[in-house]
Amino acid sequence: MTSRRIFGAAALSVALVARAGAQQQHPLWRFAADTDVYYFTQTSLGNVLVVSGRNITSIDPETGKPTWTITDSAGFAPKWEVPIPMTPSLWVLGDDGAGVVDLQTGAWKWHNPSPTLGTSRGPLLLPEKQLALEYIVQRNESPVLEAVDIETGRVKWHSTDAIQRQVHTAELECCGGRKLPTIEANLPPIVDRDSVIVLWISEDGPVALNANSGAVLWRATSLAGKTPPTRTGGYAPMLVANGVLYVPYENRLAAIDLATGAAIWSDPREYKAHVAQMELLPKGLVVRTEIGPRDGGFVKRHVLELLDPKTGAPVWPDSYGDLAQATPFVARNDSVFVAMVAQGFTTHERLMGVALGNGASREVANYDFKGDERPLLLESRPAGFVLLSSQNVLMIDSAGLVRYHTYLPAPQASKLARFGLGALNLAANIAMYSIANSGSPSTRPGLFFPGVNINIDTRYRRTVEMQRYTYIVTPVPDSTGELVPGVVRVNKDTGKDEGRVPLGGKNRYVIDEAEGRVYVLASPRELIAYRF
Repeated sequence: MTSRRIFGAAALSVALVARAGAQQQHPLWRFAADTDVYYFTQTSLGNVLVVSGRNITSIDPETGKPTWTITDSAGFAPKWEVPIPMTPSLWVLGDDGAGVVDLQTGAWKWHNPSPTLGTSRGPLLLPEKQLALEYIVQRNESPVLEAVDIETGRVKWHSTDAIQRQVHTAELECCGGRKLPTIEANLPPIVDRDSVIVLWISEDGPVALNANSGAVLWRATSLAGKTPPTRTGGYAPMLVANGVLYVPYENRLAAIDLATGAAIWSDPREYKAHVAQMELLPKGLVVRTEIGPRDGGFVKRHVLELLDPKTGAPVWPDSYGDLAQATPFVARNDSVFVAMVAQGFTTHERLMGVALGNGASREVANYDFKGDERPLLLESRPAGFVLLSSQNVLMIDSAGLVRYHTYLPAPQASKLARFGLGALNLAANIAMYSIANSGSPSTRPGLFFPGVNINIDTRYRRTVEMQRYTYIVTPVPDSTGELVPGVVRVNKDTGKDEGRVPLGGKNRYVIDEAEGRVYVLASPRELIAYRF
């Protein structure tokens, strides 16, 4: 019975997509590479970078015409290329050294013989300070933390004592299949307005450095010997507010004086899971924990609670713990909201509100996601709340009524692996820029991206406008009428399909949210652009 219902929904969705307009199936342009494409992406400027053979080629996203090409005798596939967020620069790291390429012209801004892929454990890119932090490990030498000016390649400072214990690294596969240890999996550094960089990449605990000289300003000795929190472990980013650094680690949360590194709370707040989300609101610090595979202890528990940011003491009489299979919380008016799935004799999916004043909870609405899915994200929109998963988009209005529910079935599971890579990269860039331009006291204060390019700024603002859309991978008809995996753009405010692009299989692709395009690697040597 279930399979027949899903098939019926699939047939209806495909019919709606087919009626929406065949003109969307025609490519905007095609680009043919001379050799197989190893990697492609889109930069903050908007140009599409294609790495193939010995070349990196920049493609005009409007026309598909190459704007520049740079060639390396050893090829670029064995190198690590990283577009630096919110800048017109590309960081390139290889066995012959490191350098930066100007994304507007294709010219090398600089190239240094050190570090190399074999010696670098970074970089940690800090575009708001025009710095790249490289942790360099060379045989028979002490490891060194080095700060490089992104624009000039000049080493501003290097330090052998800033990091005294072995750094925490994770394995990254890149560069023609090589597996490299990197510090990128650690939580992003904090940059304070007074040129202070705080990073936690070893069991030293958090360390504050002067961004201009590299001098150690303080060490959080209360956290020495503790395992650094990581992005891959699901930890919330470190948070700065009102001169206090809130740091999640292991199954605890600590508060550190940003000026001295001393502990502010008498004891860290302990949980039975790791801190996955926190947000400072006028009434206090809201914290949500989440059970992860690396969390220690025999008893594990999800918790949502409000803390006094000065003492770390709980404000509510009881924490809210009914959070199994819950989304991140969203703050709105005088409450925080989560979408969750309660397991019992039957499965009950519901949107819950928790009052910030006293922690009292209430059910706002219940819903029923299709395709054996649960909400992964909750978003506040002007008309209500939007709940999202891979194949479902559902809005609940302020009265607690389901305004719409859009469900588009997935293609075969084997064809889903590529979705979201481009969107994730873009989301990371948006988050960084939003922090830099936010007046919120709970973000990294005073961040500013020096000399932001006008084209980057325009694209960013356009992308923020286009956040009204989400993207679902589902069967769509191609130009011949055959059903193939494709991307459908769904308006979060209405639930309506506002464009679709056929992907034609397990092809790699990148979504250009700012301009409503999709770039698809249709064959090993051909890149095709479509518009929604």
